[in-house]
Amino acid sequence: MRTNNMTERITFVAKTTGINEDFEPFEKTEELFSCWAEVSKLTVREMLNKKEQVGYRKNTPLFLIAYKQKMEIQPDWQIVWRGKTYEITGLDPDYQKKDLTKIQAREVS
Repeated sequence: MRTNNMTERITFVAKTTGINEDFEPFEKTEELFSCWAEVSKLTVREMLNKKEQVGYRKNTPLFLIAYKQKMEIQPDWQIVWRGKTYEITGLDPDYQKKDLTKIQAREVS
């Protein structure tokens, strides 16, 4: 595992529904846990294919985190990174080596 490249702190959050004192449903965001992550660089092939993004992965980052975490990551969770919220669009745990988990995300607008 390349832990020396994991320099970004990300937080996993889940949206849950609650009931207030007037018995009306409302949606709240619950912070689950934080971990260190590596934000993968944009490859040359991706840079050449996407004309709107010039070598900068801002709207669709790829997070690499340690395989073993406090909780099993669910695809309906969201990630908060650098003050922005991202929804998980792809989840690829390495079941063979149990080393890293790749998480593809997209910025929520």
